[in-house]
Amino acid sequence: MVRAISEKGTITKQKIVDAAFEITMAGGFDSATFSEIANKAGVSRSGINSHFKRKSDIAEELCMNDRFTDCAFKVHVMSGAHSY
Repeated sequence: MVRAISEKGTITKQKIVDAAFEITMAGGFDSATFSEIANKAGVSRSGINSHFKRKSDIAEELCMNDRFTDCAFKVHVMSGAHSY
């Protein structure tokens, strides 16, 4: 039973990351909101908070994602040039 919960959590986290990726590619990360990401991922806002406490945590996860190779985005996020 614990394994099923863990797998569900992993799937939910991936849905959140996928949604954030799509939103970022469409309109940029700075304008993305937790509510918009939650809606696109099909999860609640509290569902996001159980995996990511801050928007910058999602940004860091995106930077670790192999699909996202935009160096300018990575430098922007990792340099602390954002304010979340």
